[in-house]
Amino acid sequence: MSRRTRLCAIRASSIRPPSMFCRRCGKLPPPAENPPLSHGAPFMHAIAGSDPIIVGAIAGHAGVIHSAPAPIAAAPQPLAGAPTVIASLPGMPLEQLRAKADAGDAPAQFELGVRFADGRAGSQDMALAAQYYAKAADQGLALAQYRLAVLSEKGVGGGRDLARAQSLYLAAAEQGNARAMHNLGVLAAEGVDGEPDYANAAAWFEKAAAFGIRDSQFNLAVLLARGSSLSHDAARSYTWFSIAAATGDQEAARKRDEMALKLSPTDLAAATAAASTFRPRRLDPAVNEISVSGNPAIASAPAALPTQRKASNL
Repeated sequence: MSRRTRLCAIRASSIRPPSMFCRRCGKLPPPAENPPLSHGAPFMHAIAGSDPIIVGAIAGHAGVIHSAPAPIAAAPQPLAGAPTVIASLPGMPLEQLRAKADAGDAPAQFELGVRFADGRAGSQDMALAAQYYAKAADQGLALAQYRLAVLSEKGVGGGRDLARAQSLYLAAAEQGNARAMHNLGVLAAEGVDGEPDYANAAAWFEKAAAFGIRDSQFNLAVLLARGSSLSHDAARSYTWFSIAAATGDQEAARKRDEMALKLSPTDLAAATAAASTFRPRRLDPAVNEISVSGNPAIASAPAALPTQRKASNL
């Protein structure tokens, strides 16, 4: 199941960390040491939702600086035919599946891990699930890398290992796994390496946001509103809150309306136009678990595990 919580402003994969917005009054604190927006600054009217992932998909005011992770273009290729093969495995008899997995077949190893995780292998055994996910992850299967990263981060099926989780999320994200991108943003915002790295968090949230991950859209909007390690940009913040609100997120709608009060009529019109033109990039089924509804912008959650976590210090 997916678990949602918010950071009185940053969401960890559906979770929000204590936050930027005050829970009592629901208002944004004024950004520290940020100059007021120049309403005459240029603002792009379109979001490249279907273009290659780039930081800065929504162009902001002059002077905005982005810090981005290594480009996804250099990522390893997903296993050829993996989604087709995996789709054929759920109905395979357990002993036949186990034989394929033990023979080194990565999709079979992944499917067997899923069955141990949800109890379809006779009983739920998260340790065995982790072992089979690890076998498939070692062969480069992004779906297994993501699920194993979640287990490692939470300490399920073995000891908690944030460094391993981060490495696995990175491997999956570099292949195009959108949830892994989001979770890397959360880890960066929470300071898994010591101090919070909001610029890196924003870069990963923007990558995931382009695929329609709502909590990444919300978190990115929060960071832009707050100006944490990147320039305060109320217009881009409004745009991302609007995009998240369009999916039915009521908290994002409230924050969008708050940000609207900070914009000139010209900037508000441009930011609204940008939100209206947003189209999420299509998820690659070879590296993302797609929901049964067929919505290409929403990835399904790993069995019995939360998909997103709270960036609790934002």
